[in-house]
Amino acid sequence: MTIPRPSTPLPRPKVHSLPVGKKLVRFYNPFRQNWNTGRHYGPMRDQRFDHHPPPKGDSDPESVWYASGSLIGAVAESFGRTGFLDQNCGRRICTVELTAPFDVVDFYGVGPRHLGLDQQICTTTDYGATQEWARALYLQFPDLVGIRWRGRQASSENVILTDRANLATLIRLSDHEVSETAVWHRIASAARKCKIRIV
Repeated sequence: MTIPRPSTPLPRPKVHSLPVGKKLVRFYNPFRQNWNTGRHYGPMRDQRFDHHPPPKGDSDPESVWYASGSLIGAVAESFGRTGFLDQNCGRRICTVELTAPFDVVDFYGVGPRHLGLDQQICTTTDYGATQEWARALYLQFPDLVGIRWRGRQASSENVILTDRANLATLIRLSDHEVSETAVWHRIASAARKCKIRIV
């Protein structure tokens, strides 16, 4: 079953407002970006809602910032595809809090049906199709700053914020290297629950 291509114009999508005080968890590579910096390089072939225009390369102003609503979700989405987690991978994990509401496209529940889609938009590995939808939503609804969906790895809450979200309004509650004792045991426990191998 294939995902239909987006039309022009699209009907208004279902919208969810991420509230003030909302906490999000994110793994990131400090050699590529800071905790509150979006990724301008894309679209990456395995990133569901990259809205960068092809071909892959540095984009301006397009950027993406992925996060999850829980530690389980962040671990599953970050390491579930490869199936393993290396304690010495050099990545960092941060928890942030919203100080301003962000209105995003809502792909929870019947949300995709507002656009003639179903939950396949959140589970398919046809990332070319999902990225085409991300681009269409970005171009046609400039008042919306991202997408919320349930991930295919653990059915967890996931969020992508685009360059239209003011990431400077995020507060960093914690920020640790994955291998640090303060966080490693919780990360490893979450990985084991997700049946992700620790190496």
